[in-house]
Amino acid sequence: MKKILSITLALLLLVSATCLTGCFDGLLKKDDGDKGSNNNATADKNTAKDEAVDALIQEVGGASETFVGALSEETYSSAEEAARAYIVGEVAGNKKTEIINTKSNGALSDKAIQKAGIPESLLAGADSVEELEVTYDEIDVTMDGISLLASTTKTVKVYVIKSGMNYQYFTPRPVNGDTITKTYYDSVFNYEKYQNCTFKNVQTVKYDISYSGNGESGTQASETKVEQLLKYAGNKIYLELTTTTYDSTTGAEPSVQTIAAYMEEVDGDVTCYVKQNGSDWMMGSLSAIGFSSLEELTPFYDQYLDYTYFTKTEYGFALGKENATSYIDEVLGGQFGDLLEQGMEFDMLAKYVVQEGVLSAVLSDATLDFNMSQDGMSASMKYVIKSEMTCTNYGTTVVEKPFTE
Repeated sequence: MKKILSITLALLLLVSATCLTGCFDGLLKKDDGDKGSNNNATADKNTAKDEAVDALIQEVGGASETFVGALSEETYSSAEEAARAYIVGEVAGNKKTEIINTKSNGALSDKAIQKAGIPESLLAGADSVEELEVTYDEIDVTMDGISLLASTTKTVKVYVIKSGMNYQYFTPRPVNGDTITKTYYDSVFNYEKYQNCTFKNVQTVKYDISYSGNGESGTQASETKVEQLLKYAGNKIYLELTTTTYDSTTGAEPSVQTIAAYMEEVDGDVTCYVKQNGSDWMMGSLSAIGFSSLEELTPFYDQYLDYTYFTKTEYGFALGKENATSYIDEVLGGQFGDLLEQGMEFDMLAKYVVQEGVLSAVLSDATLDFNMSQDGMSASMKYVIKSEMTCTNYGTTVVEKPFTE
């Protein structure tokens, strides 16, 4: 029982972090994570999610893309080599692949090039554009790195641009319903784009636990609301964090904890000030929390997740239940799968709104529901995690020192 509780806690923290940061790579299949169902409750739930994300899109001023495709940074000595590199670099992610065959469909006409969506700006100095088909096996791998016999054979069209003796592959904008590519992912989560912006996030975590057996019984219910404000402006960062906890079991007054921080870098030296629960501003240390520069605190700095978890949507991309399950099970070393086999129910959907090529909003919902019995004890647990984040004021965010020395 204690082992299950400890794994569940780790799982809760992981899901909570995923919802809170909004920077974990995708989890979704072509249905945007919402499986078709004749159940009216499911349909109503999905409609509510659509309405919520529509409202969030309106709040941040709409959704739009700037990514029109890109050429590989590296050049290759043949079209076949470039096409194979596209599979490894843009499609496979962390999955193990084995190339079966590469077939050329010949050079494209000008009309076919336009139909393929290759912009003229990427064709300067090009001699030709060749279409190839690459067939490969995508092989399942266990957590211990042992290849399984099961594999999926896929065929992908790749466009290769020849300039002189050099070949480069073209990465198109992902089609809605398809897994996003690495280049598209990198274009959205380039941390340099987030060095001047304003993050706001509200996350709520509710849980209900009941247990009985061996002469004992009880219930616990609580809700924690975390509100964040983060402003980034080059060499300055300002943070406000308010955590409110409601104990539904006792009905006691909510507990409120507040913290604010101001950080500034001048000539390579970082100063950090902290204020807790209304106290005076106190000098702190950035190194005490494991950082050496403000750049390291920029959103998505040195953070990377396998881009193949994400599915392209009309508003950006999404992360849903099936891929979320795979990711969490990987992080927990297969223990999450054990919990699911024991009856834990899990659901998650996160929607990422892209505006002008940057992340503007994230809306996510996750639930964990588990009933268990062991050694004469039985318990039921339910967690509901909701998060709504916006990222706005790109290039216009101003941070002022909140106190006078």
